[in-house]
Amino acid sequence: EMVERLDPKTQDKSASCSVTLKRADIVNLRWLFQVNCGNGAKVVRIKAAREGNVVKFSKLDLAVSCSCPAWQWTGPEHHAKREGYLDGKQTGTASTPVIRDPENHHTVCKHVAATLSFTKGWQIPKKG
Repeated sequence: EMVERLDPKTQDKSASCSVTLKRADIVNLRWLFQVNCGNGAKVVRIKAAREGNVVKFSKLDLAVSCSCPAWQWTGPEHHAKREGYLDGKQTGTASTPVIRDPENHHTVCKHVAATLSFTKGWQIPKKG
């Protein structure tokens, strides 16, 4: 759902990013990724929640955050907080991005979009 309204330019930019899994805590459903889109690596955090024995990563209820400035300043943090998919505390004010995203298309940054694309086919073990 996060990427359904995403600006197509952001989607295009995310295709050139390299994503590396840095840490996985399957028991607590937390992942840490390093994403490099050519301007230095950024950290993307994902926390998942699931109902029942869902194993498809794309079907999990995800909360995300990114260490890039675009996350804070161009709308993704605002949308994540307002729509309930912000992982952790906000880094900025999470105010409405009336100047940088007046049409509300910056639901995630290119780093998060690249990570969600990277994890699209993943499956995780059933609950123990």
